[in-house]
Amino acid sequence: VLGTINDIKAITEVAHEHGAIISVDGAQAAPHMALDMQELDVDFYSFSGHKMLGPTGIGVLYGKRALLNKMEPIEFGGDMIDFVGKYEASWADLPTKFEAGTPLIAQAIGLAEAVRYIESLGFEEIQQHETALTQYAYDKMSEIDGIEIYGPAKERRAGVITFNMTDVHAHDVATAVDTEGVAVRAVHHCAQPLMKWLNQSST
Repeated sequence: VLGTINDIKAITEVAHEHGAIISVDGAQAAPHMALDMQELDVDFYSFSGHKMLGPTGIGVLYGKRALLNKMEPIEFGGDMIDFVGKYEASWADLPTKFEAGTPLIAQAIGLAEAVRYIESLGFEEIQQHETALTQYAYDKMSEIDGIEIYGPAKERRAGVITFNMTDVHAHDVATAVDTEGVAVRAVHHCAQPLMKWLNQSST
Protein backbone atom coordinates (compact mmCIF):
# COMPACT_ATOMS: atom_id res chain seq x y z
CA VAL A 1 0.00 0.00 0.00
CA LEU A 2 2.83 2.38 0.82
CA GLY A 3 4.33 1.48 -2.54
CA THR A 4 1.13 2.68 -4.20
CA ILE A 5 1.50 6.10 -2.55
CA ASN A 6 5.15 6.33 -3.65
CA ASP A 7 4.13 5.36 -7.19
CA ILE A 8 1.48 8.09 -7.27
CA LYS A 9 3.99 10.66 -6.02
CA ALA A 10 6.51 9.62 -8.69
CA ILE A 11 3.91 9.68 -11.48
CA THR A 12 2.63 13.05 -10.29
CA GLU A 13 6.12 14.51 -10.34
CA VAL A 14 6.70 13.34 -13.92
CA ALA A 15 3.27 14.59 -14.99
CA HIS A 16 3.88 18.04 -13.52
CA GLU A 17 7.33 18.23 -15.13
CA HIS A 18 5.56 17.90 -18.48
CA GLY A 19 2.74 20.30 -17.68
CA ALA A 20 0.11 17.59 -17.30
CA ILE A 21 -2.73 17.53 -14.80
CA ILE A 22 -3.12 14.35 -12.79
CA SER A 23 -6.36 12.92 -11.42
CA VAL A 24 -6.32 9.88 -9.14
CA ASP A 25 -9.20 7.48 -8.59
CA GLY A 26 -8.74 6.74 -4.91
CA ALA A 27 -11.88 4.68 -4.32
CA GLN A 28 -9.87 1.60 -3.33
CA ALA A 29 -7.28 3.43 -1.20
CA ALA A 30 -9.38 5.93 0.74
CA PRO A 31 -10.97 3.42 3.15
CA HIS A 32 -7.62 1.80 3.93
CA MET A 33 -5.14 4.58 4.62
CA ALA A 34 -4.82 8.15 5.79
CA LEU A 35 -4.33 10.46 2.82
CA ASP A 36 -2.31 13.66 2.70
CA MET A 37 -3.15 15.65 -0.42
CA GLN A 38 -0.29 18.06 0.19
CA GLU A 39 2.17 15.17 0.25
CA LEU A 40 0.71 13.45 -2.82
CA ASP A 41 0.51 16.78 -4.71
CA VAL A 42 -2.09 15.38 -7.13
CA ASP A 43 -4.33 17.86 -8.90
CA PHE A 44 -7.54 15.89 -8.33
CA TYR A 45 -8.38 12.96 -6.07
CA SER A 46 -11.75 11.26 -5.97
CA PHE A 47 -13.43 8.44 -4.09
CA SER A 48 -16.93 7.04 -3.67
CA GLY A 49 -19.05 7.05 -0.55
CA HIS A 50 -20.03 3.40 -0.59
CA LYS A 51 -16.40 2.24 -0.57
CA MET A 52 -16.06 4.22 2.67
CA LEU A 53 -18.94 2.21 4.21
CA GLY A 54 -21.26 5.14 3.50
CA PRO A 55 -24.31 5.65 1.29
CA THR A 56 -24.39 5.19 -2.45
CA GLY A 57 -24.92 8.15 -4.77
CA ILE A 58 -22.28 10.39 -3.23
CA GLY A 59 -18.54 10.78 -3.41
CA VAL A 60 -15.70 13.19 -2.80
CA LEU A 61 -13.67 15.18 -5.30
CA TYR A 62 -10.61 16.99 -4.04
CA GLY A 63 -9.14 19.53 -6.41
CA LYS A 64 -6.49 22.20 -6.21
CA ARG A 65 -8.12 25.56 -5.75
CA ALA A 66 -6.46 27.19 -8.76
CA LEU A 67 -7.77 24.47 -11.09
CA LEU A 68 -11.25 24.45 -9.55
CA ASN A 69 -11.47 28.22 -9.98
CA LYS A 70 -10.74 27.84 -13.70
CA MET A 71 -13.35 25.12 -14.22
CA GLU A 72 -16.84 25.85 -15.45
CA PRO A 73 -19.82 24.12 -13.83
CA ILE A 74 -21.48 21.34 -15.83
CA GLU A 75 -24.76 21.39 -13.90
CA PHE A 76 -26.87 24.44 -13.19
CA GLY A 77 -29.34 25.34 -10.47
CA GLY A 78 -30.03 27.35 -7.36
CA ASP A 79 -27.35 28.76 -5.05
CA MET A 80 -24.48 28.21 -7.49
CA ILE A 81 -24.64 31.67 -9.00
CA ASP A 82 -23.52 35.08 -7.83
CA PHE A 83 -25.24 37.17 -10.52
CA VAL A 84 -27.51 36.25 -13.43
CA GLY A 85 -28.35 38.53 -16.32
CA LYS A 86 -30.23 37.88 -19.55
CA TYR A 87 -27.10 36.75 -21.40
CA GLU A 88 -24.48 36.31 -18.72
CA ALA A 89 -23.92 34.87 -15.28
CA SER A 90 -21.17 34.77 -12.69
CA TRP A 91 -20.59 31.87 -10.34
CA ALA A 92 -20.49 31.77 -6.58
CA ASP A 93 -17.23 31.07 -4.79
CA LEU A 94 -15.94 27.52 -4.31
CA PRO A 95 -17.31 25.02 -3.61
CA THR A 96 -20.80 26.48 -4.06
CA LYS A 97 -20.41 27.05 -7.80
CA PHE A 98 -20.36 23.26 -8.29
CA GLU A 99 -23.30 22.52 -5.97
CA ALA A 100 -26.37 23.21 -8.04
CA GLY A 101 -29.82 22.81 -6.55
CA THR A 102 -30.78 20.81 -3.49
CA PRO A 103 -27.76 18.92 -2.16
CA LEU A 104 -27.74 15.22 -1.27
CA ILE A 105 -28.31 16.01 2.39
CA ALA A 106 -28.91 12.50 3.77
CA GLN A 107 -26.04 11.06 1.74
CA ALA A 108 -23.64 13.79 2.90
CA ILE A 109 -24.55 13.17 6.55
CA GLY A 110 -24.17 9.42 6.05
CA LEU A 111 -20.77 9.80 4.36
CA ALA A 112 -19.52 12.11 7.10
CA GLU A 113 -20.53 9.55 9.74
CA ALA A 114 -18.86 6.75 7.77
CA VAL A 115 -15.61 8.73 7.66
CA ARG A 116 -15.84 9.37 11.41
CA TYR A 117 -16.40 5.65 12.00
CA ILE A 118 -13.35 4.65 9.93
CA GLU A 119 -11.22 7.27 11.67
CA SER A 120 -12.40 6.00 15.07
CA LEU A 121 -11.16 2.51 14.19
CA GLY A 122 -7.82 3.93 13.05
CA PHE A 123 -6.23 3.41 9.66
CA GLU A 124 -3.19 1.65 11.13
CA GLU A 125 -5.40 -0.83 12.98
CA ILE A 126 -7.50 -1.44 9.86
CA GLN A 127 -4.39 -2.07 7.79
CA GLN A 128 -2.86 -4.44 10.36
CA HIS A 129 -6.08 -6.45 10.61
CA GLU A 130 -6.48 -6.57 6.84
CA THR A 131 -2.87 -7.65 6.35
CA ALA A 132 -3.21 -10.44 8.92
CA LEU A 133 -6.40 -11.76 7.31
CA THR A 134 -4.95 -11.56 3.80
CA GLN A 135 -1.74 -13.35 4.69
CA TYR A 136 -3.64 -16.04 6.60
CA ALA A 137 -5.99 -16.63 3.65
CA TYR A 138 -3.04 -16.62 1.21
CA ASP A 139 -1.20 -19.27 3.24
CA LYS A 140 -4.26 -21.52 3.52
CA MET A 141 -5.19 -21.14 -0.16
CA SER A 142 -1.61 -21.90 -1.21
CA GLU A 143 -1.95 -25.32 0.41
CA ILE A 144 -4.94 -26.29 -1.77
CA ASP A 145 -4.10 -28.30 -4.88
CA GLY A 146 -5.41 -26.83 -8.11
CA ILE A 147 -5.55 -23.18 -7.02
CA GLU A 148 -3.63 -20.62 -9.04
CA ILE A 149 -3.09 -17.31 -7.23
CA TYR A 150 -2.36 -14.21 -9.31
CA GLY A 151 -0.43 -11.15 -8.28
CA PRO A 152 2.44 -10.35 -5.93
CA ALA A 153 3.76 -12.25 -2.93
CA LYS A 154 1.61 -12.14 0.18
CA GLU A 155 3.79 -9.50 1.87
CA ARG A 156 3.07 -7.00 -0.92
CA ARG A 157 -0.68 -7.54 -1.25
CA ALA A 158 -3.63 -5.34 -0.54
CA GLY A 159 -6.63 -7.09 1.00
CA VAL A 160 -7.54 -9.03 -2.14
CA ILE A 161 -6.54 -12.47 -3.38
CA THR A 162 -7.28 -13.12 -7.03
CA PHE A 163 -7.34 -16.79 -7.97
CA ASN A 164 -8.73 -19.54 -10.17
CA MET A 165 -9.06 -23.28 -9.81
CA THR A 166 -7.61 -25.53 -12.47
CA ASP A 167 -10.25 -26.68 -14.99
CA VAL A 168 -13.13 -25.10 -13.04
CA HIS A 169 -14.77 -21.91 -14.30
CA ALA A 170 -14.68 -19.00 -11.85
CA HIS A 171 -18.48 -18.70 -11.88
CA ASP A 172 -18.83 -22.37 -10.91
CA VAL A 173 -16.37 -21.87 -8.06
CA ALA A 174 -18.34 -18.85 -6.85
CA THR A 175 -21.60 -20.81 -6.94
CA ALA A 176 -20.06 -23.75 -5.08
CA VAL A 177 -18.51 -21.71 -2.26
CA ASP A 178 -21.69 -19.65 -1.96
CA THR A 179 -23.51 -22.79 -0.81
CA GLU A 180 -20.97 -22.91 2.04
CA GLY A 181 -21.60 -19.29 3.03
CA VAL A 182 -18.47 -17.86 1.40
CA ALA A 183 -18.86 -14.78 -0.78
CA VAL A 184 -16.44 -14.25 -3.67
CA ARG A 185 -16.63 -12.12 -6.78
CA ALA A 186 -16.24 -14.03 -10.05
CA VAL A 187 -16.02 -11.53 -12.92
CA HIS A 188 -13.42 -9.74 -15.01
CA HIS A 189 -13.19 -7.05 -12.27
CA CYS A 190 -13.45 -4.16 -14.74
CA ALA A 191 -10.03 -5.26 -16.00
CA GLN A 192 -10.63 -7.07 -19.28
CA PRO A 193 -7.16 -6.28 -20.72
CA LEU A 194 -5.62 -7.87 -17.62
CA MET A 195 -7.88 -10.92 -17.96
CA LYS A 196 -6.79 -11.24 -21.59
CA TRP A 197 -3.13 -11.06 -20.52
CA LEU A 198 -3.78 -13.79 -17.92
CA ASN A 199 -5.62 -15.79 -20.60
CA GLN A 200 -8.68 -15.98 -18.34
CA SER A 201 -12.27 -14.89 -18.89
CA SER A 202 -12.71 -14.14 -15.20
CA THR A 203 -11.11 -14.87 -11.84
